Amino acid sequence: MSGTANPAGLPVVVVIGATSKWQAGGRNTRLIHGDKPVDEASVPVSARWGIGGAVAQKFAAEGCCVVMTTRHRANAEGLRVAVAEQGGTGLVVELDLAEPASIRAAFAEIRDLAGEPEVLVYNAGYIEGRDLPPEQELMEFFPDAMFETALDVACRGPSWWSRKSSRRCDGRGGERSCSPTTSGRCAAASGQPAHRSTTPGSCCGASPRR
Repeated sequence: MSGTANPAGLPVVVVIGATSKWQAGGRNTRLIHGDKPVDEASVPVSARWGIGGAVAQKFAAEGCCVVMTTRHRANAEGLRVAVAEQGGTGLVVELDLAEPASIRAAFAEIRDLAGEPEVLVYNAGYIEGRDLPPEQELMEFFPDAMFETALDVACRGPSWWSRKSSRRCDGRGGERSCSPTTSGRCAAASGQPAHRSTTPGSCCGASPRR
């Protein structure tokens, strides 16, 4: 199934957490440098958005339609442009892992615009405690609200997302997953061996570009 942003029907890869808090203008960068402009000209394009951005660019280069999720669309706009300039196909979808309604809306938008996801890369992170005052750095003083959000990102978010995407693994279509956490379950349901390839081209079924 293809979507309006993926007319060629390319395999769909979703990168959750496609940007970096250390990118130019990112939260950590601002924490260290304040409002002083950061010149990223010397940073390779492949590294400007951290691991998530590098993974997104690699999958796009291998012939996949890459969906880059972030809480704020502007965070990933530069990455989307980089993917397009490299000849890839990609789009940005806003997603807040602390809100189940946001996950449902994001998944519906992805299916509508790109098609059914075949690969999910979970790269979300949460580091709000980094800028807490010294007197709150010990666990017993860590704010409850921040702890709950950390649980959302690390535990509840993956669970909520897997519930939305698990119908690909119910055995009716015989699909396989390259996610280490779901490949065994998918394989058992479909009667196929678990597919755990880390090579983007083979993982999403696309032929690598030459």
